[in-house]
Amino acid sequence: LKQDFHRPVICLANNLFAPALRDLRSAARTVITVPTVDVPRLVGRLEVIVQHEGYDVPRPTLQELALISNGDVRCCLNTLQ
Repeated sequence: LKQDFHRPVICLANNLFAPALRDLRSAARTVITVPTVDVPRLVGRLEVIVQHEGYDVPRPTLQELALISNGDVRCCLNTLQ
């Protein structure tokens, strides 16, 4: 990256060390690592979201979704969309 940014840039990635992110990683001033969410906590939050959106998704389905996504909140929300 050859230009200076005068505004914050926020990037989300599952793998900070992916080759495609090398240049961005070296230009970053701050990198924040967020731990994965516990499956039971994620399932509880997903239940609140689907209820708020007016959908009826069984808890076992949400549990399976949380397990398959390895606790990735974005993945779960995108799948539910």
